[in-house]
Amino acid sequence: LILLNEEYFNKLRDSIIASQPPDKQQAMVQCFENLMSGIERSLHTKNRDKFTQNLSLFRRDVNDSLKAANGQSPTHCTQFLDMMS
Repeated sequence: LILLNEEYFNKLRDSIIASQPPDKQQAMVQCFENLMSGIERSLHTKNRDKFTQNLSLFRRDVNDSLKAANGQSPTHCTQFLDMMS
């Protein structure tokens, strides 16, 4: 999705961030920045492996952030993450 339609991914990312409580939005921004850290816009094996590692960390960090939201009901971001597993 990111390589094929970067504009859509950016809109999805922004929507997910905006759906978070204001005090959690910066943490979500950081999660997305970490997701793309060290990633090139290519499908080379080394790049895909790095993205897979980043994605695992992204999922963990986002889940931890959402759990820390004082028992609030899950957002569509959680549903999005569940689809990735």
